[in-house]
Amino acid sequence: SSTSGVRGDLLLSLRLDELYLDASVEERARRRVLERDIDPASAEAAEILVELRRRDQLDSSRPIAPLRAADDAVVIRTDGNEFDQTVRLVVDAIRALTFGSET
Repeated sequence: SSTSGVRGDLLLSLRLDELYLDASVEERARRRVLERDIDPASAEAAEILVELRRRDQLDSSRPIAPLRAADDAVVIRTDGNEFDQTVRLVVDAIRALTFGSET
């Protein structure tokens, strides 16, 4: 599937599977602990990590549509990023995919 948009006389097209945002399970657990204002050293925080690992295993090994990046996807690692840093990486990747090395 693709998303198209028009800017002036320029047609942009980007397949939705061309970008894949990825964060380690540890990073995602850290973010969730922060969001929920949980003590990072607590048993509750440890359980969040265990549950995310369990879910990742289920999602990546399911027989239909396993969770994984497309073979030709641009993988953007978001570990340690603030939101605006990740947005900037996504915008840069879209520009590179759309315009090549012109930008």
